[in-house]
Amino acid sequence: MLGLATVALILLVLLFTDTVIHVIRQRRIVFKETTAIVLTVYPVLGLCSYLGLLFQKANIFLDAAAQLYFALCMYQFLTLTLKYFGGESRFVTKMSGAVLPWKSPPCCCWPCCVCPKATVNKQQIRLIRILVMQHPWVQLVLSIIMVTLWLEGWYSHMDMTPYNAYLYVNVVSVISFFFGLWGFIVGFKASLQQLQEFFYTPKILSFQLCLVFLRLQALIVNAILVPTGAIPCLPPISPRVFANMILNALLLGQLVVLMVVARYYYKLPTPEMVSLTHHDNTYGGGDEDEMTTTQFADEGDAMVMNGKMEKC
Repeated sequence: MLGLATVALILLVLLFTDTVIHVIRQRRIVFKETTAIVLTVYPVLGLCSYLGLLFQKANIFLDAAAQLYFALCMYQFLTLTLKYFGGESRFVTKMSGAVLPWKSPPCCCWPCCVCPKATVNKQQIRLIRILVMQHPWVQLVLSIIMVTLWLEGWYSHMDMTPYNAYLYVNVVSVISFFFGLWGFIVGFKASLQQLQEFFYTPKILSFQLCLVFLRLQALIVNAILVPTGAIPCLPPISPRVFANMILNALLLGQLVVLMVVARYYYKLPTPEMVSLTHHDNTYGGGDEDEMTTTQFADEGDAMVMNGKMEKC
């Protein structure tokens, strides 16, 4: 298993390096740095998984590091989305008259009065940024608290008893994660129709699947399979250790597949930025197309000419 994991990690690094070199050479300077940071999510999570296979006792710290780094990359992906539009102002202009899809999971069941109903404006864009950005900061603080409590013997990984700090740290982490995920989903759902020329759908899917494999997979294994005895005990390896080995090996293989997909779509040619000549009111705006600046200019010229003819 360790040999295959080493090959997978080397492959991840090679694919990442090839993709980043292409991005640096071919993309506009405004996209280069953010795109490179987003792409690091695959080798960094792969490295955490590889180290988790080598050092079983370090899994608690490696898992926290992986979740923290993914939270940072979520914010960078949101920043890249806004850069595809050309910034917040162009995003607001493009989405003028539309309402952002605030009734999106994981907070879609909230009362309607909680969700903003105003049309797109810069305040809502900043609210999305705050929702996404709070998660890595909260995760960082929780990681410091977790290490401190673990050293004092008050924290045990995956121990859900009320006398263990893991339960309370995890509750705060999940609440923060849901708020961050909510802002992230609102941002990308509003951009799906507008950024098809940037192959936005496969890019966001390959990124989001990292989240599914990182959190949901671990939740299923540690909260369901291990307690029910589905994971066997292979002395001297305990079921918990064996589960961590399975999770780390699975994640490494999945990351290689996702990196291949991401490499393909990030290397495809894209426009310099999204065009503002057409407006799509997908999320609640009117049905009429927005008039372009050229159309307004043409109508203005026609009015001037008519005025001159009337004076004659």
